[in-house]
Amino acid sequence: MEPFKPDWYRRLQSGPFSQKTFTQRSMLAVEERVKQTNLSRIRLTRITSAVILAAVIAILSFSPWKYVFEARHAAELTEKQVLSRGEAEEPVMVEDISGEHWKGKMLLVPDPTSIRVVTTSKQESGERITDMVRRTGAIAGVNAGHYVKSDGGSGGGLLPSGVVVSDGRVLFVDKDTKKYPIAGFTNEGSLVIGSYTMDELKDMQIKEAVSAFPRIIANGKPLITGGDYHWGQNPRTAIGQKADGSVIFVVIEGRQSNSLGATLKEVQDLLIDQGAINAGLLGGGASSEMVIQGELVTHSPQESGEMELPTGFLVFEKPDEVKVDSPWTEPPTP
Repeated sequence: MEPFKPDWYRRLQSGPFSQKTFTQRSMLAVEERVKQTNLSRIRLTRITSAVILAAVIAILSFSPWKYVFEARHAAELTEKQVLSRGEAEEPVMVEDISGEHWKGKMLLVPDPTSIRVVTTSKQESGERITDMVRRTGAIAGVNAGHYVKSDGGSGGGLLPSGVVVSDGRVLFVDKDTKKYPIAGFTNEGSLVIGSYTMDELKDMQIKEAVSAFPRIIANGKPLITGGDYHWGQNPRTAIGQKADGSVIFVVIEGRQSNSLGATLKEVQDLLIDQGAINAGLLGGGASSEMVIQGELVTHSPQESGEMELPTGFLVFEKPDEVKVDSPWTEPPTP
């Protein structure tokens, strides 16, 4: 006969302590919680890995990312446009740039030897850069050297100033000048900026050159440390070269309500921040312009539009196949 058990004992025996002690149940609960936590972590790790893998694949499949500039500058960078160079390994890159009182375009050319000096094809006047680019099949182009204005005022002109060299040939030279302030390239593609005699230009094996000034960066050091030579805010075209040999062209719009123009120091600081170790100004003012694939991508301050200019720096897929003739009838005699 089963011994008598009080109600409280029977309730205890059939209650929560009938199978396991309180400690045992607590340990099981903890183990279950740890198990669920581990499963959650495994799921999260798998999801995160999948997202990262998809992102990496997407980035690697978008090749232009590897051509993004290494250096950054204070100016705002907006729209980017990559231009194909046929079978060339590297493209030409164009970026919108802007500062406090100006906006413009920046063109990066990885191969300096793809840049040529092109002259007007007309015997009686200069030529628009858009026409030069379309006529020669160039990828891009900017206005190049200084020139003598045909009307003595704000118009374009046929005659350049100083000296013009294309493919190692002297196409124009001012015989009354002993030293020529130039921006140009050697046979190896090194950017040269400064004032030199014709003999010095030959010794340096200058292949492409126009008359331009001033120099604003030399050996990585800014030359404008105070003041701005009283040049004020104006449209600017500048050229610079980075340590890896790539060339930067900058065209800044000016004399407009939405873009007053830039000072020389602003152009210098922009190029320094982009990594230029050598840089100078090209022709500026109403001449400043950039053309990409035959289309003008900057705005002229003149109501009449583009200027007709004697020279331009143009970028080619096959620069060695480009022939540039002198439009000036009298052969130069340096």
